[in-house]
Amino acid sequence: VESGAMDMDVAGIQGGFVAEARRHGAEFVYDAPMKSATRTSEGTWRVETEAGEAYEGKIVANAAGAWAEVVARRAGLSSPVTIAPKRRTIFTFNDAQFDDDSCLDWPFLLDARVAVHSTEGAFYFKPQGRGTFIASPGDGTPTEPCDVYPD
Repeated sequence: VESGAMDMDVAGIQGGFVAEARRHGAEFVYDAPMKSATRTSEGTWRVETEAGEAYEGKIVANAAGAWAEVVARRAGLSSPVTIAPKRRTIFTFNDAQFDDDSCLDWPFLLDARVAVHSTEGAFYFKPQGRGTFIASPGDGTPTEPCDVYPD
């Protein structure tokens, strides 16, 4: 744990969870849309893909992100929370005057006037590296679950 950290390394955190799960025997299947998931008479889960492949296991994790409710319905389950996929805008920009790492200690900056009431529509930006920043108007357009690409 870094006591002075101001950000999370999301890819590093996910990679750590994946490595630990694999160490305990987890199998990850990618690019295989789930067709259905049912409980067997032995109490295990049988998951079938749209390609006709089948997998069985005692535990199945729904790590489908924006597709979590779709996956839950295909397993005959209801989701305890509503997953609302949203398309968001984010952009990067560079400022040469901060090319010397002087901005790396800056915190995540959020428009507090808006954020007090809701995170929707709250503009934010933060440094990403030498003179590079990411920013967003804080929008969130409801969408169907999908792989989003830049317009």
